[in-house]
Amino acid sequence: MTTISDIAFANQAMLLLIVPHGRAEAIALFALEEGAGSATVFSGHGTVPKPILRMLGLDEVRRELILITLSKQEAASELLHKIRDTGHFSEKNIGIAFIQPLLDITENKDNPAAGNREIETTETNYRALITIVENGEGHAVVDIARENGAAGATIISAMGSADHSTHIFDFDINPRKDLVLLISNKEKADSLQEALLAAFRTSTPGRGIIFSLYVSETLGIMGHENAEQLLSRARAVAAPSPHTALFVMVNRPKTKDIIQACEAAGNMGASIMHGRGIRHTGKAGSFFRESFDVERNMVLMVIKKEQEEEILQILRALDKSDPAYALSVSASYALNFSKFSAAE
Repeated sequence: MTTISDIAFANQAMLLLIVPHGRAEAIALFALEEGAGSATVFSGHGTVPKPILRMLGLDEVRRELILITLSKQEAASELLHKIRDTGHFSEKNIGIAFIQPLLDITENKDNPAAGNREIETTETNYRALITIVENGEGHAVVDIARENGAAGATIISAMGSADHSTHIFDFDINPRKDLVLLISNKEKADSLQEALLAAFRTSTPGRGIIFSLYVSETLGIMGHENAEQLLSRARAVAAPSPHTALFVMVNRPKTKDIIQACEAAGNMGASIMHGRGIRHTGKAGSFFRESFDVERNMVLMVIKKEQEEEILQILRALDKSDPAYALSVSASYALNFSKFSAAE
């Protein structure tokens, strides 16, 4: 099994870029050269808003999502502009990029409860909205998003785990899901979420979830490229949400252990996305890319605030017990978290 022992457990910022298929690996390798902690690539697709193309099955455009983790938010901003300035990313015709500020989840031995976590964010005009629905419903989410002014959308295939699901791969797993990543104007994010809840709410258990995340800086969205002005208004936000979103990157064969351990601690389900981990070997002029057979998975969990430290301690213990996990964990506030299943 591939071991990525140099990946830090906790991160302070995530840089996410949505680019055309085939562009992700070069950007990921450049980011690692510039000091990023890890880079993972996920396959997805965008949609072209033309009904005639959908009728012909030609409305999908292949996309790749690059998730890059860094130790400091300032480093994420610097890296984003280096990626742009070196020509790897052109916001005019390539894609969308944004920085996700994260909670400080580094272990504090003097205060193991760590109940007063804060997040450094900025007064940006956008939010990242994550919607998880049944397989095939992602297009409907995108249509509603466009009607409500979303700036961009990408659909990524996922799987879900929950108690009422079927038994596959030695742990409970739901049928395939669509994870839709939307970028929406902050002023329209709430109304967009209400529109999606109205369209998809049902009494069927496990129907899906929706929540939003802070965004601290963007590129590729018209009229919002003044990073210096944004960074000058950085502020700390304390506990605005009773829920935390955990993004757990793990070597694929170890995914089952993560799911089972977190469900035993009270987590009620997770979404699993397959990706390719990319690693710098540390040798000058040489890189190593993990093969598709030893993929990295992202396990996305939304947990209650009171569960946060217990689940983080479980993840830390797993990471220390076996380097083959190669865990990379990021946490952020899950703003306005809601379930589509009214009965849950």
